[in-house]
Amino acid sequence: MYEKELQRILTASQNNALTFFVGAGVSALSGAPTWKGLIHAISDRLGQARKDEYSSDEYLQIPQMFYYFHAYARLLALNPEIAKIAIATPCGNLGNLTAALFSHQMGLPVNRIIAAGHNNERLWGTISSGRLEVSNFNSKAMSTNVARINSLFRTTPAMAEMIECHTYNDEAVADQIRKVYAESGYLMDRNTAMASRAIDHSLQPGETGVFLATASPEKYAVQLIGLLGDGIKLKAPEPESRHHKIDEPTLPPLFPAVRRYLLENKI
Repeated sequence: MYEKELQRILTASQNNALTFFVGAGVSALSGAPTWKGLIHAISDRLGQARKDEYSSDEYLQIPQMFYYFHAYARLLALNPEIAKIAIATPCGNLGNLTAALFSHQMGLPVNRIIAAGHNNERLWGTISSGRLEVSNFNSKAMSTNVARINSLFRTTPAMAEMIECHTYNDEAVADQIRKVYAESGYLMDRNTAMASRAIDHSLQPGETGVFLATASPEKYAVQLIGLLGDGIKLKAPEPESRHHKIDEPTLPPLFPAVRRYLLENKI
């Protein structure tokens, strides 16, 4: 029944062009939670009621809210006297900003939320009369996150007053990456750099600033190497190829063998 498919797999294996995909079935049988189970666990920690069904946006935003509360707990552990907190988040489709507002509504004691964007992309907009207005914007964000934000503004008008919007051009982003790397050795991607820049330029007296790192520097390895030189520890991505040589042991097509390999190698 599957002779043709099995032959394709065998041929790909012989040509070192076989990609081994481990799906959810393996993780579930290994005792790992499903994504829905993980969302339930996070909801429990956040004090939210569990739901039988979640939208695709909720599947992402609930973990995003958890990050904010985790960051707040870490801050308190470092300094229990912290009173005013400003959070800066880079914005693309406004998911992080929406999660920050939901977190505040749930009790996260944030003084200000600073939304940072690039000045030549699909962001930015303005907040006026308690409503977020955007132009040239991603249609998915328009129909989901923007609607959620404005719904929060309607129910809690004071929320609109705690948000600031900042945009930065390429030169400002590059300057922030160089500055932070020279001062601390911390290498950041361009999205994180926008949030970091916003904290540096708008932090008020008595506030403690937190900025979100929402992407890996590896994603922008070529640009960062060009900006900072070859001395940084980043590997530029190799040109894409349909064939990749894989130096891994041969495993029998049996679940116990796969499970044992994953556990022994802590994958």
